[in-house]
Amino acid sequence: MAEVKKIKKSQNYLQLSGVLLETNLKLEEGVKGQAWSNKDGKMKDLTCDVIKKKDFKNPSLLLECSPKDEDGNIIGTYQIGVDFNGIGFGIGAKQFDRETDKIVDNDNFKGVMTVLNTYVTRKDAIDGEEPTRVFVKGGFLSPNEYANKEGEFKSYLPTITTYNVTSSGVPENDICEGSISGIIRAIKEEMFNDEETGRLKVEFYMFDNKGETYPVELTVEKDLADDFKDLYETGTSCKIYYDILTRQIGAKTVESSNGGFGRREKHTVSGYTVNEYSVFRGEEPFEEENEYFIDKADMKKAMQSREITIEQKIKDAKDKADKPKNTKSGGLGNKASKLNETKVDESDDVDEMPF
Repeated sequence: MAEVKKIKKSQNYLQLSGVLLETNLKLEEGVKGQAWSNKDGKMKDLTCDVIKKKDFKNPSLLLECSPKDEDGNIIGTYQIGVDFNGIGFGIGAKQFDRETDKIVDNDNFKGVMTVLNTYVTRKDAIDGEEPTRVFVKGGFLSPNEYANKEGEFKSYLPTITTYNVTSSGVPENDICEGSISGIIRAIKEEMFNDEETGRLKVEFYMFDNKGETYPVELTVEKDLADDFKDLYETGTSCKIYYDILTRQIGAKTVESSNGGFGRREKHTVSGYTVNEYSVFRGEEPFEEENEYFIDKADMKKAMQSREITIEQKIKDAKDKADKPKNTKSGGLGNKASKLNETKVDESDDVDEMPF
């Protein structure tokens, strides 16, 4: 099998600042679990307090952001969900130190505990108390994909993730924007009721630190659509700047928790809100000498590698669903053997569809 070139991790950075509406966190004391030990490459037993989500399908925090234009007028008010990195497995108070392999305090736990114990949400504010303004300074987009036991692979809009939320140094004006690098796979006219809206939907692919690619859908408003198509085409690698907006689908947002996993639903009954990553600026397309440039042929191989990964996730999900609860598996996964058995298409025909 031809080697798939590991493409450099995408630039992936965003900022959010606004009012803390509510948290979706709880503390569980004395949880028995396991943590990874670098010393012997094994999982070791570890008991400690753990912060988890109250409701797994909803984000850790909900912020209200009301950015303003250059004249100081509010552009819009958006409720945006944020997850702490690693919260899906719970954030433990203790961890194994990578250098010494000793159990030490987890700084991430301390930070989230500060949010849980000292920050005031608008939902819980009483007697005229002001809710806490917070700043997500080092946020990023994370893939939101999984395979279910029915053998279906689900891929949704990437979620907003962060290592840290602070109440210090919060900008006076709200911020909800970010930037990413990657490659454009498709540019399509947005359709509604079989008619073009004038907006564009851009299928944009990014890369993680393992060299694996994943999609994010970008939106281009009417006033930038022609300029976008003049500057970019399918197969262009570039850096894009986007606003984080939210749009209500269906009924008006109300107090509820009926959102389905992966839909980014937040407090809705018959409708739901969705994030939109709306392009407001873009840099010139990357030239080949740029470290973030992505060759079309390499991207084609990366997409084929992604299909292999998806097939493996589906197989693993089915195997887990079919496996008797009391049966222990022999070994850990079989992804390596699957990759060795699957050949990557090495054809040079990449002109009609880059990947």
